[in-house]
Amino acid sequence: MMERIQLQTQATGEYPTTHGLTKDIRLADMIAEVYAGRYSEMTAVMRYSFQHTVSELNPSYRMLADALRGIAVSEMNHLSRLGNLIGALGRVPVYANAKGQPFSAMSVDFESDAKRFLQNDIDGEYLAIDDYEYLIAHCDNEQVNAVIRRIVEDEKVHILTLNELLGALK
Repeated sequence: MMERIQLQTQATGEYPTTHGLTKDIRLADMIAEVYAGRYSEMTAVMRYSFQHTVSELNPSYRMLADALRGIAVSEMNHLSRLGNLIGALGRVPVYANAKGQPFSAMSVDFESDAKRFLQNDIDGEYLAIDDYEYLIAHCDNEQVNAVIRRIVEDEKVHILTLNELLGALK
């Protein structure tokens, strides 16, 4: 049984605007990878949604299920923000990578053991941050980078929350 702990699923502060961006297809394609590529926000939404559902099946994991739902919603927000960036940069934000390959759920981790999936989630959040930092390093658009940096702040909160949840299960 998990004890009650205070959990956060997103950082504080507003997201920067995407209004006023000019067309930049190359940048839109770069963002498409973190939007709906193999290891992307779309993958994270599906992974956390699955884990929420699995956790709800165990009455003693109610807090875990609630936290995972909160993280899934945060990831949906990231998906929406990235889609807005792609659209503002001149591409239709379809669920596909930069090469136009449609998103596939084959990359979603369907691990159902809570301790293992939480550790996988922590690792995945670190990889997402690495992907975002790579994107920032290769993007000269400060307005886009501001949105990406704000998403990274949420990912850091997810790591803290997931570590707390993992610690509560041990």
